[in-house]
Amino acid sequence: MRPSDKKQDFAERVGERRSGRPDERRFLDGQLLIAMPSMLDQRFARSVIYLCAHSEEGAMGIVVNQAARVRNF
Repeated sequence: MRPSDKKQDFAERVGERRSGRPDERRFLDGQLLIAMPSMLDQRFARSVIYLCAHSEEGAMGIVVNQAARVRNF
């Protein structure tokens, strides 16, 4: 199974648990992502990320449990 297939399978399972129907919720916008303790990428280690947008085109989130390094957007 390719990594992209795993992500799709996970999104479908999350949607199925939330609604009881498999294809009603395919995306994770409005959800929190919590980094696993084994996360090695320091950009995301110990992070909680709120997903503002998630679609077939990509995803955008905000780290909500760490101070921002850049304060002017």
